[in-house]
Amino acid sequence: MIKKKIKIYLEDTTLRDGEQSPSVNFFFQEKLEIAQMISEILSEDDALDTGFPATSQDDIKAVQSISKIVTKNYLMVISRMKKFDIDTAYEALKNAKKKKIGLIIPTSPAHRKFKLNVEPEELIEMAVKHIKYAQKYFDEVEVGYEDGSRTEMEFILRLSEKLIDTGVCSITIADTLGCATPWDFGDFFTQMRNRIPNIDKLSFLGAHCHNDMGLALANSLAAVRSGANKVGCAFNGLGERAGNTSTEELLMAFYLKPDLMKNANRDKYGYNKILKCSKLVEKYSGIQVQKNKAIVGDNCYIHESGIHQDGILKSKDTYQLFDPAIVGYDGEIFVFGKHSGRNGLLYKLKKLGIDPQNIDIDCFYKEFKAYCDTNKKITDNDILNLVKKTNALNENVG
Repeated sequence: MIKKKIKIYLEDTTLRDGEQSPSVNFFFQEKLEIAQMISEILSEDDALDTGFPATSQDDIKAVQSISKIVTKNYLMVISRMKKFDIDTAYEALKNAKKKKIGLIIPTSPAHRKFKLNVEPEELIEMAVKHIKYAQKYFDEVEVGYEDGSRTEMEFILRLSEKLIDTGVCSITIADTLGCATPWDFGDFFTQMRNRIPNIDKLSFLGAHCHNDMGLALANSLAAVRSGANKVGCAFNGLGERAGNTSTEELLMAFYLKPDLMKNANRDKYGYNKILKCSKLVEKYSGIQVQKNKAIVGDNCYIHESGIHQDGILKSKDTYQLFDPAIVGYDGEIFVFGKHSGRNGLLYKLKKLGIDPQNIDIDCFYKEFKAYCDTNKKITDNDILNLVKKTNALNENVG
């Protein structure tokens, strides 16, 4: 458990794992824009996982171009345990100011058997061989344990000790199927910290969580509380299947819970660009952010309930966790519908330039509620028309 501030390093994988979302294909110029925006938000200690160069010439070209415009952050690409992949990774990143490679090592029994058809000791030998090969090109060699959360702990310990001796700077445990819980995933990192004798030689012990059970953020935070100091994440939670830990949610967890998540980089992030980046990723990915998505959803900072509107008007602390301007939101915080109350409507009337003393509020409120019974969305024009209707009714009665 974290007792003092430590640096938590982020490895944003929007451009790589995010692009592996079904039907997502970031074009060349789009990748450059996204990379630039994410770099402006992250701290200088953080990394951008920029792609898988062995996939295509376009990936190589994109990574090379990103290297020219993003010099603040580490740039990383992933590679299988294949010399071709490693050679291609170097070709893509050779001109990057700060670069590293991430070798994928499938560790679980299912992956060892069905993907590689190797025994545990064979996998260790294969990993060591390719790490040494990658070290010819890269000072920073990371390894990621694919399906790590379903791997036998004793094998994880043995493998990790050997790879640290080989010189890897980082080991990341991937919850590839999003099947871990905060309890068992946190314990995973506790055991690694306590039982790997040379663990202190690592610069980074990371977590890369998928969201298949909706636990990616919780698992990532549990990992941090239990000894991880690096977290993989993607904007809007993009990624395979149900996606990855959301970058924006992780950043705001650090911002809002500094006593629990003692991240020394907390004050280095460009929080005010979070919403702008989310919209950019939404536009280029073609995947619409759900309206009630935490931090970046359209409904995240909007209140309709009369109880909530009344509370907000008295003090924003009643129903607002933080100032939405922190993430770059400057829109309306009230919408009006059947759950809205009198105080909220009085506030709205004044904003529309109408003096509530000039209309029969009881009559207006009754007409408003009746209108809401047959209409889902209430606009400013609807409210103005209801004011006219109320005045007309009162004139007829008069």
